[in-house]
Amino acid sequence: MRTTLTSKGQLTLPVEVRKKLGLGQGTQLEVSVNDAGQVVMTPITEPEDPFAAWVGVVAPLPEGTSSVDFFRDLRTGDE
Repeated sequence: MRTTLTSKGQLTLPVEVRKKLGLGQGTQLEVSVNDAGQVVMTPITEPEDPFAAWVGVVAPLPEGTSSVDFFRDLRTGDE
């Protein structure tokens, strides 16, 4: 398969390649050149939202406790 680089440095990945790799609109790719001089493009699979990686790290609040109450108790030292 061939593709052509535009004057803006853009190229179109052929449909067959996009389908085989499961790439869709908005997919970000890491682009590098290996020691053999080949261009390597790898889809970025990490979450865009840096906070998404932290979801579920902290235990849920006790039943009936709001986040406002929880943080108020933290500040005042109440149990």
